[in-house]
Amino acid sequence: ENDTTGQINGWEKHFQRHVEAPTPFFKERRALLEEFPLLKAQGIHVLEVGSGNGSNVLPVLRHNPSATIHATDPSPTAVEDTRRRLIEAGLSDRLTTEVQPTSTMP
Repeated sequence: ENDTTGQINGWEKHFQRHVEAPTPFFKERRALLEEFPLLKAQGIHVLEVGSGNGSNVLPVLRHNPSATIHATDPSPTAVEDTRRRLIEAGLSDRLTTEVQPTSTMP
């Protein structure tokens, strides 16, 4: 197991441990749109690499009704958790997701 695979496996274990925790690890990052006003732009398309459990995705889609996001993460548990949260919020029609199981080079 190389270092990258070990990191990916570590994150997968992390998300599996926290997905049903009594005190959720998930914290919606509401200040994100204030820190990055471009996220409020009409019709913006966002690619989030390493999206984790969707804590960045949810506030963008909630507060920008014309935004769309493609979220990727190497953790299948995190990607499924993101989808579930967006379905519950009624925002999943503007989200696509993908499990990215391997490291990539820029």
